[in-house]
Amino acid sequence: MKTKYYLNLLVYPALQILFLALAMYFVKTNWMLALIMVVLSAIFMSFSLHITYHHHVHFKPKSARLQRLLDFVITAILGLPFHFYQFQHLNHHTYNNEVEDVTSTYQRIGESTRPRGFFAYNFLWFLNLGNLKNHISKAIQDGYFSESDSRKMRQESWVNLIVIVGLLLIGWQYALLFGIVFYLGWSMIALQNYGQHLPTSKHQIAFSYYGDFYNSIFMNNGLHYEHHLFPGQNYWELKPTPEPDRTNKWFHLIDGIRYIFSKS
Repeated sequence: MKTKYYLNLLVYPALQILFLALAMYFVKTNWMLALIMVVLSAIFMSFSLHITYHHHVHFKPKSARLQRLLDFVITAILGLPFHFYQFQHLNHHTYNNEVEDVTSTYQRIGESTRPRGFFAYNFLWFLNLGNLKNHISKAIQDGYFSESDSRKMRQESWVNLIVIVGLLLIGWQYALLFGIVFYLGWSMIALQNYGQHLPTSKHQIAFSYYGDFYNSIFMNNGLHYEHHLFPGQNYWELKPTPEPDRTNKWFHLIDGIRYIFSKS
């Protein structure tokens, strides 16, 4: 049974890579079809991070060599170092969407805590990278990130550079497509995180979506509140504990959009 779940973890990155490859195949003959493939690749990049790469943060293989190999593979297809995401996610669990959380949907303005702007959070996410060095220094000081992790992140940055240079040497169109997938993918990652942590007036650790079909094809990814309660459990081991005030009406990727329109 466990083997089936581990095989399922490979599906989302495989689809991410497949749709990117199809975009590169069609880019010179059918740009509209290539664009559709790019969007699909970005969607599965989001699910790959929130399910597969997320699993690698919490449950690494015992073999140090296999672990490092997976770090590099994930880095190559994620567009940013795997250990950057690991830092981000461990920080997220440390602060549970409080303002100290680098991915928090809240911000501190003066003495008050307010929701972060929807557009800036989801589509200008790269602006949050400016204070990365200070955040990592604090994470090392607090003990949930290490100097070794920081060194691995710098090594992985070279992998990202090699991928971009390699694509440019093959053809600028391929590097451009990868760049678009990278930007859209991380925007969808932010959208998914926004839906998991709606900035309501009553602060919640997280929100869950309990649709049976969604959770059957995305390995209980909807149970985000439960994941915050039990981060040591695999997604497929989580049990739903629905409560109305922390339940998403739609699945996470689009529920933030519904939430913003409901507020207007």
